[in-house]
Amino acid sequence: GEKILPWQVEQAAYTYPGVIAAIVCGIPSKLHGEDVCLCLQIDPRHFSAEQLPGHLRKLLPNYACPRYILYWEEFPMNASGKTDLKRIKAEAYSRVKSNDVTS
Repeated sequence: GEKILPWQVEQAAYTYPGVIAAIVCGIPSKLHGEDVCLCLQIDPRHFSAEQLPGHLRKLLPNYACPRYILYWEEFPMNASGKTDLKRIKAEAYSRVKSNDVTS
């Protein structure tokens, strides 16, 4: 497998119009170990979901392109006011398992 650096995928997402915040996490996969999941907060006035995958494919190697793209109103925060990455990953996994995803 290839090493995927989450910050590279996040930086590519930030170049797309309407992306407010981006977090990448791994979703367990029987085939690859983990699949790339891109979690986004967006401004819907300036965002087009249909063109995002093509935009990311232009900027990232194929193996780093997200298998799943999930949208969030707000990212959960922990007690110290930081983004709660564990909760995001758990909810992302739950949403993927229930097929509430864009892939």
